[in-house]
Amino acid sequence: MKKLLLFAFAIFCINSSFAQVEMKWTLSKQLAFSKAQANNSLVMVYYYNSGNAKLTEMVAKNIFYPTEKGSWSPNYFVKYMNEWLFAMKKDLDLKSNRKEAELLNIDKYPAFIWYYPNGEEAHRIIGGDKSEGEMLALVKRLNDEFQEATLLTKNTANYLYLAERFEEDLKTISNSCDHIACHYPIIHRLFKAVPKGVALPYQLEKSLMRNALDLDGPELIWLLNHQEDLDEEDKVYAIYEAILFEIIEKNGAGLSEETFLKELEAFKQDQRLNKFSSYKTAVIATIEEELAP
Repeated sequence: MKKLLLFAFAIFCINSSFAQVEMKWTLSKQLAFSKAQANNSLVMVYYYNSGNAKLTEMVAKNIFYPTEKGSWSPNYFVKYMNEWLFAMKKDLDLKSNRKEAELLNIDKYPAFIWYYPNGEEAHRIIGGDKSEGEMLALVKRLNDEFQEATLLTKNTANYLYLAERFEEDLKTISNSCDHIACHYPIIHRLFKAVPKGVALPYQLEKSLMRNALDLDGPELIWLLNHQEDLDEEDKVYAIYEAILFEIIEKNGAGLSEETFLKELEAFKQDQRLNKFSSYKTAVIATIEEELAP
């Protein structure tokens, strides 16, 4: 029997290099928030003082461009900001713009303030000497928390965010847990977020073709109904793998052979198999084949 769907999960990592990129500054705060609302993104505002060239250059060197401009060394913070957030910068002299500075509660440089799309403040850094790595870790955490909190809205921005994180999340999980019961929640989360009428992203479809699925999950129905290149034997094994997944999820990956066979026997009478009427007989035959001494 062809075992197209495997317990062993393969992670394909694509390593790419890219030239240093320039920060995409939005011209106005109004435009930044307009774009943020349309794209479900955070906004970062960088306040600086052009009169303090030494400090401005230090911030650029430490955070935005830790290597020389034009080099092929990546500047990760700027790259991440350009992909996920909108940014603007404002020249703010604390003396000549004292009222505005007091309103913003800014008393030193550099000042970075992150906002939600509705204008509510999310986080701030006033003063200090941050590195690119520290800023990248911070902005990733802020973005992750914001996107996770808004997943229930199921919009295109959330879907694109999850699709971007998909392989990275699977790789992270695999470092501590290498069986399918740990991978499925991430697969399921992205599957649920795909907007109606949008084709599944390639990396998700590839994962569904190689992994056991939840017997009650929508992914298995999708696989049986939309994968024309799967023959009947493959589809039967897909259902069988979903049964194995449920047994592992319930009992853990280290279950005994006795427990496994007992759980497998019980599935012969599971009423949920009725919804797979075209394949039920073959699935039960596969179970009996496994139970045979």
